[in-house]
Amino acid sequence: MSNASIVIIGRPNVGKSTLINRILKKRKSITNDQPGVTRDILEYAATWKKYNFRLIDTGGVFFEKSNDIPFQRDIEAMVTGVLENASHIVLLSDGKSGLHPIDANIARQLRPYRAKVTIAVNKIDDPSRTAVAGEFYQLGFGTPIPISATQGSGIDTLMGECVKDFQAGTDVDEPSVKLAIIGRPNVGKSSLINALLNKERVIVSERAGTTRDSVEILFSYKKQTFLLVDTAGMRKASKVADSIEFYSGVRSQKALYSADICLVVLDATDLLRDQDKRIIDMALTAHRRLIVFVNKWDLAKEDIDSKDFIRKRIIMEMPSLENYPIIIGSAFEKDQITKLLDLVPQIVSDGQTRIPTPELNQFIADSIRRNPPPSRSSRPVRVYYATQVGITPPEFVLFVNQPRLVLGDYERYLENRLRQRFPCFLGNPIIIKYKGDKTEDAKAR
Repeated sequence: MSNASIVIIGRPNVGKSTLINRILKKRKSITNDQPGVTRDILEYAATWKKYNFRLIDTGGVFFEKSNDIPFQRDIEAMVTGVLENASHIVLLSDGKSGLHPIDANIARQLRPYRAKVTIAVNKIDDPSRTAVAGEFYQLGFGTPIPISATQGSGIDTLMGECVKDFQAGTDVDEPSVKLAIIGRPNVGKSSLINALLNKERVIVSERAGTTRDSVEILFSYKKQTFLLVDTAGMRKASKVADSIEFYSGVRSQKALYSADICLVVLDATDLLRDQDKRIIDMALTAHRRLIVFVNKWDLAKEDIDSKDFIRKRIIMEMPSLENYPIIIGSAFEKDQITKLLDLVPQIVSDGQTRIPTPELNQFIADSIRRNPPPSRSSRPVRVYYATQVGITPPEFVLFVNQPRLVLGDYERYLENRLRQRFPCFLGNPIIIKYKGDKTEDAKAR
C-alpha cells in the first residue's frame, strides 16, 4: 500500500467533506451545514493524475479548552495522532467568513509540521474575490491557495502542491476483503473496530449515534489487506431523527450491500431485538457472507450461564444462522478478536470452492433416493442434472421437469444436505436455482 497520505484539517464547517468529495470525484463524505457532522477520521484510497495516496478527512477541530461540540477532545486526540505520519497537510479555511481565531489555534498545532503544510482558502466562488486569501498569509505557512470545493476552481493548483514530493505511480494495494461492521446503535461496533486495529481509531461512546458516517480503514493482517467499514447504527426508519441520520443509514445499507463479508454485531446484554433480526435478514436476503459477533460478553457472563446458551438461543430464534459463524466475545477485553480475524480469510476461501460436476450429480442422486421430492400433481418432480454456475457466493442450478413444484421445504432439505456433504461453505450463502423449460420458473434462496 502506498504510504503517501494527505490530511485535510480545519475548523468545523469550512468544507472539508466537500473538498474530499471533489478530490475523490465521488460523494463519499456526508456534507451538512451543521458543525460536527464528521466525528471520526475517514480514510480513502485516492488517485490524482499519476499519484496514488491515502486521503484523510478529519473532524472539525478547535484546539481550545472549551467548546460545545460533542466529542471534540476525542476527535482532536485522534487528529493529532495522524498529523505526525502525514506526508502532506492541508489547512482548510473559510474565505467567506475570513480569518478566525480557531484558524490560529489550529495553525499553532501545525507549527512542528510547517514544511508539509499548505493553506487552502475555500468558498472563493467568485474569481474577483481571490485577493481575500491573502489575509491567511499571516498564519505562517506560505502563500494561501484560493479554491472553491463546490465549483472545483483552484483544486488543480492545490493538489499539485500536495503531491509535488510524492513518487509517481506508487501502487495502492487493493483490499482483498471488504468487511462491513453492521448493527443497531450502541452494540459496540466502534469498540470492535478499535480492538481489530489494536489502537484507538474511531470514537467510542455510550451515546447512541456517535458514528455519523461510514468510516473506511485500510488494515493489514497476516499479509492480507482488509478494508474495514465502521457503519453508523442502523435504526428503524420511524426512529430516524434528522437528515444526517437518514444519510448515515443510507451509507450503512450501501456498505452492507457492497461488502464481501458482513460482520453483524449483537449485544450479549440485550440480545436479538427486532432490529437485530431485520439487519440480519437484510444481509441474508442480499446473499452476503456473514459472521455474527456477540459483543459485551464481559458484561453478560455474570447473568448468563455459558456462551453455548447464547449460541443456542440465537439459532433457536433465527434458524437460518445455523450455517454461519457465531463468535461470542468482548471488544473491550479483546476476547476472541484473533479468532475473528483468522476466520475472515477462511470464509473468503471457502466461498471460492467448486464442486466437480460428477460429484455434485452423484450427491443429488443420493439425496433424491433418500428423500424424493414431493409432487402436487400426477407428474412427479424429476431432477435431470445439476451444476455449479458460480462462486462467492456458491450458486447451483438444478434442471428439473417442473420447477414450480419444488417446494420450499425441499429446497431447504437439499441445501442442508449440501452443507453436510460439503462442509466448506461456513459463513457463505448458498444459492440454488431450479430451471426447466421456462426459465422464469427459476427460484433462488
